Amino acid sequence: MTRDKIEDVFNIFHDGSIEEEYEFKNNSLLLKISCLYLAELVNKDFEYFYIRLSNIKTFSLKPWHRSLDTKAISNISEILNFQLEIKSCDIENNIFNITCLSSYTEDIGGGNLLIDADIIHVYDETKKEITLPSLISISKNYWDKLSSR
Repeated sequence: MTRDKIEDVFNIFHDGSIEEEYEFKNNSLLLKISCLYLAELVNKDFEYFYIRLSNIKTFSLKPWHRSLDTKAISNISEILNFQLEIKSCDIENNIFNITCLSSYTEDIGGGNLLIDADIIHVYDETKKEITLPSLISISKNYWDKLSSR
């Protein structure tokens, strides 16, 4: 999927968590996204998805510290230690700004994950690729069922 779909993918994974497991090579980052409520609609035994971001220019976290002005963090392992929960995604100055919550420390309640990448791919647990229309359909089915209760 092209750059213009990155915002859509992160918004679909609302309430999902970015796990500490990752793989970075050839300017491509594979992340594990825990999102049980959507994953089990793909397969009742699934709990997560993978996303691959390619041609990465920026991947940093600007944490929200309760009492200090903190600097952005760009070390991937350090960022993923925050156990980030995805809330929303928008675009600011051509950078994807993913608002995240975190309960990793008492002083930091979350932050803004800033990503500049050109391509995103979504995979299920078996690493079978999922298209954006399929992901949208899975999400719509979940929210339609939830609203009809």
